[in-house]
Amino acid sequence: MGDSDYRLSFKPYRLTLESVQTQFDLLRFSMKSLKPSERKRFFKGIAAAKLAEIEKFRRIVKEHKVFSDEEADQMAQDRIATVETDARRASRAGNLHALSEFTEDRLNQSELLLLVAHFECFMKLVHEKFLYAAPSKVFGSGFRGKQNPEIKIKDIFDATESVWNSQGFLRGLITKEVEWLDAQSIATKADYFDKHFGVQFGSPEEIKELVCIMRRRNEISHEIYEPPRNQDQMLKETLEQGKQQPLVDTPMLEKARKLFYSIPQKCVDHGGKTYQSYFKRY
Repeated sequence: MGDSDYRLSFKPYRLTLESVQTQFDLLRFSMKSLKPSERKRFFKGIAAAKLAEIEKFRRIVKEHKVFSDEEADQMAQDRIATVETDARRASRAGNLHALSEFTEDRLNQSELLLLVAHFECFMKLVHEKFLYAAPSKVFGSGFRGKQNPEIKIKDIFDATESVWNSQGFLRGLITKEVEWLDAQSIATKADYFDKHFGVQFGSPEEIKELVCIMRRRNEISHEIYEPPRNQDQMLKETLEQGKQQPLVDTPMLEKARKLFYSIPQKCVDHGGKTYQSYFKRY
């Protein structure tokens, strides 16, 4: 894209999605390539690092007389016993298998979160370009009915020169509109693009799947801010529940990849056909 070509292209977005998938596929490949002995060595390394920190703690508190030597030794030994127990538990075959499944689901969740973030960011750019290309499509008669924002005189005139500032006003209006739609549900966004720009996100069934994917994204985001659980708690829950249903299984992730690729592509392709000055089809 030349320096003077400000048209929106699908290519940078496509390359970003491909990069995300490649990075996560590499992590999955690495996980599956690890032998049980290598996984055990990994946990032994973690335990060794923790034991070294405990010994450092013991030495410092004794040097500075924070606790008596007996108290320092007792605290250190209690912590050492816990670390050694955790290391033995983590190295068991059943726990290694459960952790592998849990890690795979976590990778899927993380990839989904990144895909949604890139999708939403790019769709804001798409929306903005459509509004600049054809503002009357949205801001014409009947614009959101009762939600139609009031237009203030001070927003129309330049405050310093008292002249009609149509471009400044339009920029402000477009910015507010993009922010408004970004905060809406994916179903509302699909209806909006279909109604105003003639771009369909997908079939009714695909829209339902898209709604489920975005709902799952919200569930994952909410879980991140719950009180953290330690590794033992997570493994215990996984083992107790048997083959636990992952939050993001492979079919859901594959569907998300497809939709987050095809929807922006449709939008840019439609824009390239209709508004060549604002969109680049390749």
